[in-house]
Amino acid sequence: FFGARCSLPKVLLMAYGRDVIIMKGGGMSQDTIMAPGHFVVSDSLVVAENVTLGLSPGTTLYFHDKAQMKVYGTLNAVGTLHAPVVMRGYRTDKMFPYLPYDRVPGQWGGVTFASTSNSNRLVYCDIHSANYGVKVEAGDTEVQRISIESSKIHNFHGNALELVNSQATVTNSLLANAKGNCVKLVGGDVSFIHCTIANFYVWKQRDVALALHNTLDGEPAPLHNALFANCVIAGSKKDEVMGYLKEYGDTLPDARNYRFENSLINTVADGDTCFVNNVFDESGKKPFGAAHFRKIDHDNFIYDFHLSSSSTAKGIASEVYAEMFKFDIDGIERPDSVADAGCYQFVEETVE
Repeated sequence: FFGARCSLPKVLLMAYGRDVIIMKGGGMSQDTIMAPGHFVVSDSLVVAENVTLGLSPGTTLYFHDKAQMKVYGTLNAVGTLHAPVVMRGYRTDKMFPYLPYDRVPGQWGGVTFASTSNSNRLVYCDIHSANYGVKVEAGDTEVQRISIESSKIHNFHGNALELVNSQATVTNSLLANAKGNCVKLVGGDVSFIHCTIANFYVWKQRDVALALHNTLDGEPAPLHNALFANCVIAGSKKDEVMGYLKEYGDTLPDARNYRFENSLINTVADGDTCFVNNVFDESGKKPFGAAHFRKIDHDNFIYDFHLSSSSTAKGIASEVYAEMFKFDIDGIERPDSVADAGCYQFVEETVE
């Protein structure tokens, strides 16, 4: 026995990893541009007043469950089509064999822009699976608080995007799946052009895709302007647009101004002259809700908001606004004549 050779079984192991930088006590007290890379944020990342933080293309921030980003100064998160800036939870494992934690909402805090924060930019950013998405607190309404372009903000316990008494522009972007609202506006001066605002959140009972308000804590918060042009505003409910708008009469004549143009909208707007050249998504007609999109898979929590071939959002966009954004969020060129509403120009799905 002692002279015999013992053949032991072999076990092959395969492991994956990446270089990361651990960030603790993440306070930014001087202007900083973070080089591309992977950063684990164990404490909240705070950008001090009068300080600018730049996030480079290809930067990924992995936030611990109690961590968030709070911006008192300015954030320039500028990615590219092929190297976006990503903000997500730090868990890379799975809740179930078919469900990565990255698809589960509530994995980290979210991003808040304080009242002192102005001139923020989110370009080609992917922010997802937090308690809330992006919140801009009430501040100076005479300056641009934030511009969001070609970004994806999706899958939250709270609101995906909340703008309070803010001047903001959101273009070519996806705002989707929130237990709160995908977009909540409280007063301000805002415009949404070529955006897809879609709510198919199923984890718990939810609010709607779009909510408009002009009061804040019982006080007036005038909605000076809310423009939605060449947008898709959809979801699984019969009505995905709610307006909590008070009429102030002569005391505040400029308090409830909104306009919807050349958009696919899931709401009822009989006789409302603020709706121009829109197509209405109605539950009694087809397509409706999920049928406008390539894939709405509640079993595996996979959502693909590219337009389906049957969607009535195809070809309804205004040329005036489409010319401002010649390429969709995927870099697909919009036609010179009639483009599609939403952040995605329709393309035939490739079957592999």
